[in-house]
Amino acid sequence: MIVQDTQTTNEPVTLDVRQTVYYEESFELNFHFPVLNEASWRVLESGHGWVQLYTDDPDAIRHAKELLEYTGEDHLRVTIDGTEEHLLVSFDNDNELHLVLDLSMDDMECYDTEISMEIL
Repeated sequence: MIVQDTQTTNEPVTLDVRQTVYYEESFELNFHFPVLNEASWRVLESGHGWVQLYTDDPDAIRHAKELLEYTGEDHLRVTIDGTEEHLLVSFDNDNELHLVLDLSMDDMECYDTEISMEIL
């Protein structure tokens, strides 16, 4: 057996692991005014526990403006799953009505998990 007194380089292997967990929940949103409930709402942005909705429906925009002017407030009162909430309202160039909803994600159930691994 030959013993050498030299240092060798030991390169580690990097294992990249990603886990994606999917949750699903439905929330019932009631604006208390038919013109707002019947507007075509779309998701602009979302994150963990919040979603920003918007509509470009002119009747909904006009109604929201009139309602805010009448109440002197900067938010709309809505009901989410039976609980009254206050949603801050903003307008984008008077062409879009934006609302940000805080959603409770605590009771959401996991319905799928994906794990991917890759050696880098």
